[in-house]
Amino acid sequence: MGQRAFVGYPGDVRNWPILDPLAPHALAVARRGDEAEIAEPTGRLFNDLGLLLHAKADYAEAEPLFRRALAIDEQSYGPDHPTVAIRLNNLAQPLQATNRLAEAEPLMRRAQPTRSEALTLMAEAYRHHRATPQVIIVPVPCGGSPEPVRNVKPGKYPHDKREPWRPQRAIPNKAERLRRFPALSA
Repeated sequence: MGQRAFVGYPGDVRNWPILDPLAPHALAVARRGDEAEIAEPTGRLFNDLGLLLHAKADYAEAEPLFRRALAIDEQSYGPDHPTVAIRLNNLAQPLQATNRLAEAEPLMRRAQPTRSEALTLMAEAYRHHRATPQVIIVPVPCGGSPEPVRNVKPGKYPHDKREPWRPQRAIPNKAERLRRFPALSA
């Protein structure tokens, strides 16, 4: 349940209106899971809450959450797992931001050997996030009811009669731009 309750990337300010009201509940679920010694999703929830607070520059509140997430994941996965490297890096971030570099450096050094594995794990998580269908409500003119549209790309809305979106080729230099667009020279 906790895994589905706190969704979205906490570092993205666009998710804050959704995540802020959920944060106290997610913290309660994480603490309850910690008491019951349930490692997953408890470690992830502590980490996500820490990311939310870190993104808001509330480093004092984020640090203990990152520490607990690290402890849970070290116990579950062992010290050399890519998830532990991510947690080490996340804990080092508020320490760096509060100028506690002597504490942050050993964490970063410890995370370094498994960093490439951690980056691979993060890339897989990102691909999974991007593969999840996104629902967009498209406004319908003249009193119609809105319909959900899945996995739309720019220019592909049902009410959009323009040509589909195509990337534009870059014009190489200023002389070529002026030749193609004489109005720019005026």
